[in-house]
Parts: sequence; C-alpha cells; structure tokens
Amino acid sequence: MKNFGKGDRSVLKSFHMIATHDTSSYWSDPMFQEAKEYSPDIVVFQFGADDTKFPEPFSAHYQMDYGSLAQAFMNLPSKPRVIIMTPPRSEERRVGKEC
Repeated sequence: MKNFGKGDRSVLKSFHMIATHDTSSYWSDPMFQEAKEYSPDIVVFQFGADDTKFPEPFSAHYQMDYGSLAQAFMNLPSKPRVIIMTPPRSEERRVGKEC
C-alpha cells in the first residue's frame, strides 16, 4: 500500500483550470506517473475539495476529467479496482474557521 495523494491538487486537467488559482492539476504532477508505475491492485480517489475553487471549469469538466483519470488506472496492465470517494461536505459558514 502506498499513498500517491498530494494536497492542493485538482482532478481537472491543467488546461481546464483557471490560471489565477494556486491549485495544480494532479495530471501534471509526477505523482500521477509514479502511481501508475506502481501497478496497483486497488486505487482509491478522493478529489473535490480543491476543485470547488474553480466553479466554471468544475461544473463543465469535473466529471469528464475524473472519469478519464479513473480510466487511466483501469487501463493499467494490473487492472486495479478503482474506488471513487465523494468529497466531504463543505459548509459555507465553517469555511476558514476552526471546527
């Protein structure tokens, strides 16, 4: 088991992102290639929290890019089982405040 997650990464492909935000695309992170080279049996994704910073591309491309990312792993020779977790609920009144 190995964690290939990285904070401040979006499931959106970089050309779907708004350049003014600090979040980077997981697609262009070296971790993405390392995760595929690991030849996993099971892959668990949880994207969404950082993607909400991009309301327009999020709604237009989120499902397509997320599906493409899952497919990139499902097409590996190891044929891993892919599990997609939904992001935790974000409550506007708590954003930026301690819980």
